[in-house]
Formats: sequence, structure tokens, C-alpha cells
Amino acid sequence: MKKIIRTKRIETKKIRPKRLNTKRVIASVGASLAFEGLKPSMHAQVVGKRYLEGKISSSEAIAKVKAKHASSFRDK
Repeated sequence: MKKIIRTKRIETKKIRPKRLNTKRVIASVGASLAFEGLKPSMHAQVVGKRYLEGKISSSEAIAKVKAKHASSFRDK
């Protein structure tokens, strides 16, 4: 017969405020882009932050970045 060992319930940490998670995501994305040799424009960073804060949708964010930067890619 197996002996059952009961343990105390471990409390999990509370979820950090959204602001801190947003900062962490922004830092992570920035590091990933830098590793690839890319640097997002200030406009793209602001739009990304607004998306992460839930102020705009992903499709709105994409449209804003494309509207701002698409012409620079067409000229080349």
C-alpha cells in the first residue's frame, strides 16, 4: 500500500500590474530586434505601446505603422 503525503498548498505570486508587464514586453521586443540588427522607429514604438496597453487593436496598430512607413519601402 502506498503512503500518501499531504503537503501545504503553495500560494502563487500575484500577477504584476499591467504597467510592469508592458515594460518587460517592450524591453524583450527591443532586445530581439536589436539582436536582428533592427531598430524600430519612435512612431512604431509608440504604436506598439498603445497596443500593449489595450488602447488600440492589433489590426489598428499594423495599419498605423504601414501608413507611416509603407511609402519608404515602395521607393526603394
